Amino acid sequence: MIDLIKETILTLLLVINPVGSTIDSATAVQGLLIPNPLQCVNYAGTVLSVGATGPIVKELQQVLNVTPDTRVALSGAGSPGNETEYFGTMTKTAVIKFQEKHRTEILVPLGLSAGSGYVGERSFMKVNSICRKILASGLKQSDITASIPLFSSSTKPSTIIATTSKPITIAPTSTKPTTATSTAPTTTPALSTKIINPTTTPLQPALTPLPVTSLEWGAFPGNNAANLVTFETMVGKQVKLRSMFTNWYDGFPLLSTDSLKTSGKKLVLFWEQYGVTLDSIIAGESDAYITKFAEGARAYGGPIILAPFHEMNGNWDPWDGTVGQNTPAKVVSAWKHVRTVFGNVPNVQFAWTVNNGSVPNTAANAITAYYPGDAYVDIVGIDGFNFGNPWQTFDEAFRTPLATLAVYNKPIYILSMASEAGTGKAAWITDAVTVQMKKYPLLKGWVWFNESKSHNWRIDSDPTSLVAFKAGVR
Repeated sequence: MIDLIKETILTLLLVINPVGSTIDSATAVQGLLIPNPLQCVNYAGTVLSVGATGPIVKELQQVLNVTPDTRVALSGAGSPGNETEYFGTMTKTAVIKFQEKHRTEILVPLGLSAGSGYVGERSFMKVNSICRKILASGLKQSDITASIPLFSSSTKPSTIIATTSKPITIAPTSTKPTTATSTAPTTTPALSTKIINPTTTPLQPALTPLPVTSLEWGAFPGNNAANLVTFETMVGKQVKLRSMFTNWYDGFPLLSTDSLKTSGKKLVLFWEQYGVTLDSIIAGESDAYITKFAEGARAYGGPIILAPFHEMNGNWDPWDGTVGQNTPAKVVSAWKHVRTVFGNVPNVQFAWTVNNGSVPNTAANAITAYYPGDAYVDIVGIDGFNFGNPWQTFDEAFRTPLATLAVYNKPIYILSMASEAGTGKAAWITDAVTVQMKKYPLLKGWVWFNESKSHNWRIDSDPTSLVAFKAGVR
């Protein structure tokens, strides 16, 4: 009970203490440290792990530093008052302690017995839960008149000593009301307190804009060079990522790739294993071709994101793990073989690219069943589409798989995405590009699949969608 009360009041100070408050930038309270300023932002859907950067990491470190048992560092970078925007090993260690401290709320619902250091939805829920209760109480910064001397040796767990001019709301831990008392110096007016159960009032916290990040963006407008020129003219901006598809046994360099290198564009190349089996690749029957392709990529010299065996957790391509005699284990073996034979080509990054949903959706066909290991992967990629039946927001289509990919702590790229045409497409684009993507620190870029096939994925499927796309890209 004491720990809950401490955290409640401390979080209150974090929420309601903006820049310019009379409270010091780090107020010591019985071994607890209150950072200032700190905003309890609703980072729903955000994931963090080692390598993440940005203001969100600094705020996480500030929360971890509030109590000694989860502090990032005692001195130097990451210590109270010296929080950084980098999620390193010290932050991971502190997160693990935080998760295990709040085991019931974070670990148990996920079936985990130990902290992972990976900050997902449940960890953020705990970080923000007390803040949301305080926001619901309506208490403001002006209600705080001094640092709060909490829990003296004579203070009982059922008693809260506070110095405020308005009631502090604390959620009771039992069905019986908990007594709260207020004391104040004799020179100040008598203070009042009350206790209410915040669950009686549903809470809808306002969303705070997330930090703006710059992502690489691009498109697949078709393989021909003219397609790209048309697309860039329509958008009024040049892509950074140019997506193309090539078949197994096609040579390299491809037509129209030289202009990409000279213009500073990065080639995203889906290397599709048509006309070959996983078994024959594993047996080495394609080794000469793989070696020649690697030599061509090296000679090309421009940056390449190479994506073989993409969407292997689907059931529509001959290399997919549930097609014919294939298995996820065979896909992994084939991937490792190709990566080993290809060798180290400095301008090529291998992108292990999954579909956002496994088909069939079984445990045996889960995304994680196909991961070949860190040594064989440079980038983790994902493909996903709003097919419109039913309509899916970007968050609904990508939140879960992006959280899955974040565990690997690799740069993430959405290498194919688009939305079905419709009255909501413009809003879908705006939400995806300007709001949702910024929630994922490991997300480094995205590619729009600008084709009209079974669905009209094109950004100009209607005028408002084109306007939304042009406004969203930089």
